[in-house]
Amino acid sequence: MENIKIITKKLFEVNYEIDFEDDNVYYEYLDIAEKLIQDFSWDSVYDVWYDYLLNNCKDEDSILNFANLFWCYEGYKQKIYNAVEFCAFLYANIDIKKHQEAGYLLEGMTTEIFLHSGIYSQEQLFDYIPTNDSLVIDAINEWKKKGNGLH
Repeated sequence: MENIKIITKKLFEVNYEIDFEDDNVYYEYLDIAEKLIQDFSWDSVYDVWYDYLLNNCKDEDSILNFANLFWCYEGYKQKIYNAVEFCAFLYANIDIKKHQEAGYLLEGMTTEIFLHSGIYSQEQLFDYIPTNDSLVIDAINEWKKKGNGLH
């Protein structure tokens, strides 16, 4: 587990907007993430990534950076056991009115995660908007009640 934590720290301490301007750096980190998932079970990797999000990303910029990196590392293609809670945390902490591109990112990521996690079928996700879904809205409100919502 310690190896996963060390590699996770490396993967998520980069700045998505600055460090990934260089395609070589992007592909290097994508390879590291893919190898991590191959070497350990996805659930083990996800647990550490989720813990990293909750305990190391304390402001909107770091949470947005995490979301972008999670997308780049293709975490959205995996089954996530707490998919609604995970996506709602991101929505509760990123102002999608202020960061319009983040809104597109979260909408796409939530749709993909819900599909891969078996929450909704492809047909149910046609024209899906997470911010109109009571599952997501209720989970966002739960995060805010716990004091874990910046917005």
